[in-house]
Amino acid sequence: MKTKLLFPVFVFFFSGIMENRAQFPLFFVKEFNGNADLYYMPDVSNPSDTRQLTTNAAVDNHPEYFINPSPPYDTMVVWSTNRDGNFEIYTGTLPDLEATATRRTNNDYADRHPHFSHNGQWLIYDAKYYIADSLVCPKSQCSIPVSLPCNTFEGLRVMKVGTWTPIDIDLTDMSITGGGTWPSTNDTWVGHPSFSPDNSRIIFSAARDGGGTDWEVYTADFNTGSVSNLKQITLGTTYPASLNPIQMSAGAHFTDDGNSIFYSSTRTPLGNSQIFMIPASSIAVPVHPLNQVTWHYGNDYVPEEMDGKLIITSDLGMNICAPPDSGASMDLDIEMIDLTSGSRTNLTNDDVNNEMLLIGDEVSWFCGLKPNLSECTFYPKIWNICWWRVFHEMGTDLNYLPNFPKRDLYTRAWQHVSTYMQNTNPTYFSQMMDAMTNYSNICNYDWMQAQSWWVVPSFFGKWDEENIDIPLLLHPLNMSSLNTLTPQLNWSKVSGAGNYHLQVSDEPSFNSPIIDEVLTDTLYNIPPGLLLYDVPYYWHVSGTGISGTSLSTVWYFIIPNTIGTGSQPVFKGNNLSQNNPNPFNETSTFTVNINHPENVNINVYDMCGRETKRLYNGFLKKGKNTFTINAADFSNGIYYYRLAGESSYAVKKFVVQK
Repeated sequence: MKTKLLFPVFVFFFSGIMENRAQFPLFFVKEFNGNADLYYMPDVSNPSDTRQLTTNAAVDNHPEYFINPSPPYDTMVVWSTNRDGNFEIYTGTLPDLEATATRRTNNDYADRHPHFSHNGQWLIYDAKYYIADSLVCPKSQCSIPVSLPCNTFEGLRVMKVGTWTPIDIDLTDMSITGGGTWPSTNDTWVGHPSFSPDNSRIIFSAARDGGGTDWEVYTADFNTGSVSNLKQITLGTTYPASLNPIQMSAGAHFTDDGNSIFYSSTRTPLGNSQIFMIPASSIAVPVHPLNQVTWHYGNDYVPEEMDGKLIITSDLGMNICAPPDSGASMDLDIEMIDLTSGSRTNLTNDDVNNEMLLIGDEVSWFCGLKPNLSECTFYPKIWNICWWRVFHEMGTDLNYLPNFPKRDLYTRAWQHVSTYMQNTNPTYFSQMMDAMTNYSNICNYDWMQAQSWWVVPSFFGKWDEENIDIPLLLHPLNMSSLNTLTPQLNWSKVSGAGNYHLQVSDEPSFNSPIIDEVLTDTLYNIPPGLLLYDVPYYWHVSGTGISGTSLSTVWYFIIPNTIGTGSQPVFKGNNLSQNNPNPFNETSTFTVNINHPENVNINVYDMCGRETKRLYNGFLKKGKNTFTINAADFSNGIYYYRLAGESSYAVKKFVVQK
């Protein structure tokens, strides 16, 4: 079955039955200098064994495979490619994909995002074959990744494998459980469809607003090429409105058992894409932090569970938390998340190429920019001046990266941004251009050494004249269980911020915050009497300057009532020592003095709250226990190690300096 179970006698790549379910093949896209090809990783436990499948000079993207359980046991691959002009659907079989490549669609419109049904009998994909009922172009040509007329919209098609005859899926005027009625016109966008494990349902994302700015997740029952029982699964967000004008909940897939749905969404406080998980039976469920799977300042896209592991495209790079960066790194990689432990593994880890699951609406290429949405998604954020130089060259030098995908949108985006800045604040624009020249040499060899950061304005009238960084939340770590009703909150300093605006609320929209304080320090001790047991408390901070604010992401913590209503939880005084030496460059030790034997977790986190290493997970006897932190895998920076047990909780900070 496709991507889920591996069968015996898989010729060329496999022989016999795999004993370890963590060992599964991965098909993905690698892009370099405008050319994208398909690649194959036979076993994710050995990511160094990666094999190139296509070599065409065109853009090959979004591969999907089906392993035939019957003779001849071959593996069929489907993908989308523009090797014949517009994007079309191709299939081929391993081991020689290029030799067996066969075109399955043949029209003047883009066909993309193909997925096999899990029994290998059907293909589903999205196609830009709709001609709008009106000639009103979508806002800024959002969500148009190919050069097509602006009145060409997107719908769903299926094919019976073997006959390869396309069948349109018509949703017009269909009643939607949880969302009214599908529009009677064709001015809609539908994308990234796939099947449930039992092949009885399809899942897809769609924007019914005509401008491609408001995307939600939908499901429908599927039967021999037709659909019924249309349901809207997501609806908006409980988070505060983000600055990203593209409100996208998309890239959704069913889990292996069909009981849940993973999706990515930009409906987060910073507008960056993160992963969420909800029951498959959900109807109109908003994006909510209690459903959030990944938490950081980068972007995660297009989640799909494969044999108990979550596979995503991510731009979470090594420098993602180097202040004052608040966005994505320049590199895309394929990452695997262990759904039990939450640990992440970078399967590609290549800073030269972009590796991704697809090339499409959900993917950032670099600098936190989306090429096919670039005119829609610029919003005030801190940019390194070297990013600005790349942006400038894309907009002014036609010979710079001429084959870069969707390059024309970057050129047009530069024209919009530069014109807006020259009209709004020509002095600020001139200062940025001077800084770009001054840091030119540094940008040629190490752009992270260019200590020059600027706010780039939005097209939609938002303007931050203050160069204010985004506060990083430090403590308590996200999703912590605390041992006190009066915790201390801590966040990073922000250069240029005169004050800090802290809000704590028992609901993520912060409509009625329990704490709403303007502070001069980066510490706040919550006074007694405000918090209750067993309630999730959400908090965020903004740095306030002369004008404008810069808001952090949202974290939450909970204070479990461990011994009964109305009583303060009893903690046994377990002692977590400060590591020594500190700072260090090789190894450092610390002790945990246990007064009450219990099961504990001791983990290391970076400044974003990402778990970077698990030091211990198990039972500790009474007495002193010594642990060692090995810095071999750590880059320079500030980290935290946390003790969390049945009756203990403590956090200490350490610094790695190599």
